[in-house]
Amino acid sequence: MFRKFLSSLIIICIILNYFTVTIAANAPSFMDVYLEDGDEPLVRHRTRAVTVEDFLEEIEIILNESDELNVPLDEFLKNEMKISIVRGFTVQVLLNGEETELWAKENDTIGDIIEMLWEKTGVRYFCNSSDDVRVSKGSKFELISERFEVVSINLPIPFGIIYKEDFDLAEGAEVILIEGAAGLRRVLFNVRYFGEKEDYREVISNEIITEPVSRVISRGAVKAGPNTLSAAITDPLVLAESERAPLDLAGTEPADEDAEATEDIEIIDETEIDSDEPAEEEDPENILYIDDEEHIYIVEFTMSASAYTAASTGRSPDSKSYGITAMGIRAVRGIVAVDPTVIPLGSELYIEGYGFAVAADTGPSIKGSKIDLYYETLAEAKQFGRRNLKVYMLRLP
Repeated sequence: MFRKFLSSLIIICIILNYFTVTIAANAPSFMDVYLEDGDEPLVRHRTRAVTVEDFLEEIEIILNESDELNVPLDEFLKNEMKISIVRGFTVQVLLNGEETELWAKENDTIGDIIEMLWEKTGVRYFCNSSDDVRVSKGSKFELISERFEVVSINLPIPFGIIYKEDFDLAEGAEVILIEGAAGLRRVLFNVRYFGEKEDYREVISNEIITEPVSRVISRGAVKAGPNTLSAAITDPLVLAESERAPLDLAGTEPADEDAEATEDIEIIDETEIDSDEPAEEEDPENILYIDDEEHIYIVEFTMSASAYTAASTGRSPDSKSYGITAMGIRAVRGIVAVDPTVIPLGSELYIEGYGFAVAADTGPSIKGSKIDLYYETLAEAKQFGRRNLKVYMLRLP
């Protein structure tokens, strides 16, 4: 019995010894790992961690987004391994005028930071200095975002006026047959913003939503005189619709009762009048004479006019957008800046004291009844100053 017990004990000891040796063989042994963290001196650590990431967690090292390691985080530790951390730093940045801090790393340039922002936010930024400038701890610079937005503006289309001669009305009398209605035009712009300020806009489409309805006016064509006196007296419509003063009948001779009723009335051959095609005339008030030439204008404004040059836009001469208008063309004399909600971009204008012009630019301060006239030199712009001028819209884009 004792021998059986002793044999069993020996077997158990052999088994326990086997498992102890196996576990010890598989368990990680201590390793010496050297860490250089930024500007701090090299430090030796004894660890049983398996990977670099495990080791950094064990010693509570936190990495920032711009910190760099000389080895991958998932690499297995080796005895006497050296791990180096190059610490990033923050830079002061004005993003569209708002102060913020961004992480950067050694040898980063402004261009690298712009690319990082593009990857994170999908927004493109521009700097007023070169993208190749390297940043350092404490650097300060300004970035301005660029974005595009499609803007829709509805603009009225003025209606025309058609006059129709009416031989049932006395001369000078007018009756509105059709009131007329303005049409509607929808203009789509692709607007580019630098920061929160509009930089330029270009027309994408120009669609007429509703055609204007012309006002039709019946204009009296019967001249007052002996031949029309009796007609004017006997026709109550003429008296009601005419704006003439009441006729003074004193001293007039009575009509011959025996005479035919048609003797004193002018006979008009109605076949000579094409009633289906009324004569169309331009409104005399919409005719502008320039150097003895006749020009038809759509609408007339009285506007507060100022002057500007390419240099006064705030852009650097080295900028690609220097001297480029909101419509993407180069500014020359005859280009003016307007509020597109008042005058659509692309409209042809005549400006009192300035001449013919094209609405092709915009400006943050040009709102409502304001207009900015382009001059080539600063001296010309200063000489112009600010004035109230008549502006005639000759043609829409």
